[in-house]
Amino acid sequence: MTNETRLRRSSSPHRSWLAIGVGVAVLAASACGAGGSSGNGGSREQRDQIVIALPNEVASWDYIANPANGPKQVLVLNVIEPLLELKADRTIEPLLAGSYTVSEDGTTYDFAIREATFHNGEPLTADDVVYSLKYNRTAEVGDVAQAFEAVKSIDKIDDRHVRVTLKRPSQSFLRGMTGPAGMVIPNDGAETLGTHPVGTGPYQFEADQPGVQATLTRYSNHWGEQPYFAKATFRFMTDENASVGALGAGDIDMVAALAGDGMLRVDSVSGQDGFDVTMPEVSRVTYLSLNADVEAFKDERVRQAIAHAIDRKAIIDGAYAGRQEATCFHDLPPMNKWKEGDCPYPYDPDRARELLDDAGISDLTLNFPYLNSGIYLDSVQILADQLKAVGITLDLVPMDIASYAESVVANREYQLTQIAGTQKTDAWVCPSGFFTGDCNRDFDTLLDEADRASDTEEWASLRREASEELSNRAYVIPIANISEEILHRSDLDGIESFSSHSEIDLRGMRWASSN
Repeated sequence: MTNETRLRRSSSPHRSWLAIGVGVAVLAASACGAGGSSGNGGSREQRDQIVIALPNEVASWDYIANPANGPKQVLVLNVIEPLLELKADRTIEPLLAGSYTVSEDGTTYDFAIREATFHNGEPLTADDVVYSLKYNRTAEVGDVAQAFEAVKSIDKIDDRHVRVTLKRPSQSFLRGMTGPAGMVIPNDGAETLGTHPVGTGPYQFEADQPGVQATLTRYSNHWGEQPYFAKATFRFMTDENASVGALGAGDIDMVAALAGDGMLRVDSVSGQDGFDVTMPEVSRVTYLSLNADVEAFKDERVRQAIAHAIDRKAIIDGAYAGRQEATCFHDLPPMNKWKEGDCPYPYDPDRARELLDDAGISDLTLNFPYLNSGIYLDSVQILADQLKAVGITLDLVPMDIASYAESVVANREYQLTQIAGTQKTDAWVCPSGFFTGDCNRDFDTLLDEADRASDTEEWASLRREASEELSNRAYVIPIANISEEILHRSDLDGIESFSSHSEIDLRGMRWASSN
């Protein structure tokens, strides 16, 4: 089977946590020349470096051990390259693998590894690819691990060729090779991946100032086309208002993800000279996660009552400036369209109270840790009010990202929480059900059948059924599809609206006058 044949059959679709108030007047002033690029405080010049605001710091750069969005935003395609690349039209093209072939039965993949050099000066070989895929295979995050579910063996053929043999055909494997599951680091590179990642990408990891910023510099020995910017700084800014103000003051060039308070300013800001907004495709779903170890949640009526108590429109209007899309289903990558009537537990507070009464539950208090930034600051208050109205009190516990990742995601020390993520639907497979602790074999079976599907139409249909099963179970209660709007200087070109794995792709960015 040729690349082209496989691509036609496999073309496929695919975290922002955002205190000072900054007015639109600041932006208007800066557009008239008061600001400066890259923090220089002078005129808005076009320098050979770019500064981008990210909504959260990165606790660890190890994208396999750390399921957060931050490592992927910075590293994917820029620093560490996968074997393949998923394009905006959903076709899959060779990247670090210069080419590949697939056997007629879809169980043998041979990758020809291109000539490339790691940022440490060592040449890329098949040994590095085998090492990387085997390390990636250790992932506990469902959507990464799912790519290797059908893998039987990973073998070196010679210095420039690697063979991956599957136990059965798998839709997930090829797609997985376009992201973290397929990313390549040097042999033994996992030892320093969390603090100083090394790859073959057009940018090398220069420095990390924890809690402040991370810096990349252009890699002169990259095998492909050299990017425009010699330096890229990712500045960690948890306050969206502060990010917007920094853009207006000329301290940064781009706010990578607006999904909370900053969205209230988008229309006014984009109407000012010197600033534009790019609307990317849906990249995340925000949802409630229920801990299956909580005794009350073992009664499905309690889970259903919580779902019925949620007024998605009120949350979107009150917390997201009305700019997001309500959903009752976790569908990443987004492939299906649901109608409002499809929601298994629509907003119905009377029904919620009835279910709680039937379950013998009254005055239920739940521990509710949440990230103390971005899209959660307003939404958790609205959620608390909605649940209070049906007899459930939330004990709200704000946390920073590092504490949340360890306590809630890793150790499941919570009862109910709201989170937003880029996790694919596969993340909730057994045994852990991501961090719900719910193991639903029916859900697993549907995803397994989807992975074995002979074409993308059957694959998408089965994944829709799996999404419906996840929502019906109600340990995961989706609230909204999140599109994180990108606010930037209007003379910045090459911003990709498509992101396959949450990456902020620097490769095509440049100043408009330099095209």
